[in-house]
Parts: sequence; structure tokens; C-alpha cells
Amino acid sequence: MFTVLEVYNNIPYDPDIKADFGYSCFIKEPGVLFDSGAHGDILLYNLNRLGISVDQINYFVLSHDHWDHNGGIGALLDENPNIISYCPPDTSEETRMILSRGAGCFSTHGWLELSPGVFLTGPVEGSYAEKKITEQSIVLENEKGLFLITGCSHPHISKILGYVKNKGDVFGVVGGFHDVNEEDVRSLEGLEYLSPSHCTTAIEAIAEEFGENFVRSGAGFIHRI
Repeated sequence: MFTVLEVYNNIPYDPDIKADFGYSCFIKEPGVLFDSGAHGDILLYNLNRLGISVDQINYFVLSHDHWDHNGGIGALLDENPNIISYCPPDTSEETRMILSRGAGCFSTHGWLELSPGVFLTGPVEGSYAEKKITEQSIVLENEKGLFLITGCSHPHISKILGYVKNKGDVFGVVGGFHDVNEEDVRSLEGLEYLSPSHCTTAIEAIAEEFGENFVRSGAGFIHRI
């Protein structure tokens, strides 16, 4: 079983955890922090409130190089410079310089097993604001199949899911789904665990469409996969 704690989210859930625009989650068992939210002080505060020591973080994974996902990196690595980081190939030099404060910064060019049962998709390409963007996600594997964790899904959740489904059966997805169109909604059919948050434009529509498979989450929520 994997324990996924939502460390940073603009959607509130636990009143003891500060809600702020951005996204980050911590996968406890391998010690992976996925994204860092927008502000380092809020990231560190929420980690502390959730009982997560920065020394528990072995890896940092950046989904894409936007301010609401990369803003806490410096504060994180100042606290624990032993963290190894993975980022998409189109990550800016400015962000790479901050990531270099850690124990290593690697570009992810394809499907990669980070630790047993924990995979990085590598870059899935799409566009945002008329510009090309690559975004990577995290995939967990257990006896049920594959479980997807997304940052913002700028390439569209349907495209990311389609890529991951080539690797095996997907039973759930959490994270940001961003601009959701009809194709995206149809791609979610058959999944038993759906928990969109952060930047998702159609949370209530997804909740209505998928009923008991929908899980309402936010800052401080704990997913047990």
C-alpha cells in the first residue's frame, strides 16, 4: 500500500493545513515529494503539520516548470540538500540552478522506475497558452494495477491516461486535470478512484458524472492506494 498525502493544494480540506494556489503531494513509503507548491514557507509549514520531516524526502519530482509547482524547491533543498531531483527536459536553467542545490538533478526522457512500484512517465507533450509544454506524472503500481498522480495535466488528462494505459491497467488518478473537455471526461470511464483537485475546471461535473468513484480531496487529504 502507498500513502499519498496532499501537502499543498488551493482546495482546502484539513483546517490545520494552509490552502494556497499550487500543488504538491508526498508519497510516504519511497519518500517522494511530487511538486512543491508556490511558496516555500507554506510548503514547510504544511509538511510539519502533516508530520513529514524533510529528512524523510529522498526524491523530488517536478511535473512541469510553473510557479505554482516549483516555488517551494529552494526552501526544500535548503533544509535537505541530500534530495535527488527529476525534472522534464524543458525545465528552465533558472529552475535547474535551484534544483542543483540538491544531491543531483536529472532530466527524465522516458518511462523510469524510481523505486519499486514507483514510476515516472517522462515527458508527455502538449500545449498551454499557445506554447509547447512537456509534463511528467507519477505512476504507482500495486496488486490492482496502476495509479496515476498528475500535476496539472496541461497536455490533457486523456492524453496522459492514454500513455499510461499502454503500460498496464489503470484503476485511479488524482491531481490536477486542468481544462477538462468531453474527451477527457470519457477517458475517466472505468476508473474506480477519481480525485481531481488544484486546477481542474470541472470538479463538480466529474463528481456528478462518476458518483461513488469520486473522492473529494484537498490540502491535507490522505489517499491510501
